[in-house]
Amino acid sequence: MTRSGKKEITAKHTKVSQRAQSFFFVFSAKPWRSLRLYSSNYFILSLLIFFLSCKKNDPKVVEDITSKSPPAEYSTDVVAIYSDSAKVKARLTAPSMIRYISKDPAIEMPKGLFVQFYDTSLNVKSWMRADYGKRNLTTNVTRVAGHVQVRNVKGDSLNTEEMFWDEKKGKVYGNKFVSVRTKTQIILADGFDSNIDFTDYNFHNIKGVIQLANKN
Repeated sequence: MTRSGKKEITAKHTKVSQRAQSFFFVFSAKPWRSLRLYSSNYFILSLLIFFLSCKKNDPKVVEDITSKSPPAEYSTDVVAIYSDSAKVKARLTAPSMIRYISKDPAIEMPKGLFVQFYDTSLNVKSWMRADYGKRNLTTNVTRVAGHVQVRNVKGDSLNTEEMFWDEKKGKVYGNKFVSVRTKTQIILADGFDSNIDFTDYNFHNIKGVIQLANKN
């Protein structure tokens, strides 16, 4: 059972690092379906032509055949758990996910995503949501875009249109306009970088700082 109570129908593990400190994806979602760009008859015909007419290990023919393999797999109602050294670090949910099977593997969340980040006691320390997300499985960098919102345990909020999450470095950053609101001020800037807890910010090209009135 997942944390949300949903029964795990499938579980797929993708190892993204060989070091002791490594992140894993654990998918629990509806069965993955291939997004095929060709009919089964066309595939069988291609194989028949390959075996009957190609020369031994002809690179051009091999490339032509392999290029027609399923480019991606698709699933819905996805839950992804990120763990480091067997400790859960974050939980991602998305209404749909596309996993690209190519030389540059990636996972795309075209209908948005919601991520909760946990401390060592599995308490939520911050959360993030966005309209779109894509994770590069080679670099372990996730790009989120469209109405990006972040909140942390202190009540600080961040709003921007694009942000990157670098798992290896344990940081998030962005180069577009960002607005951060704390209990005492609102900071406007053209970029930022922060720790994964969203508690230690470094702003780029600050446009303005608005001091908020003390309600006490």
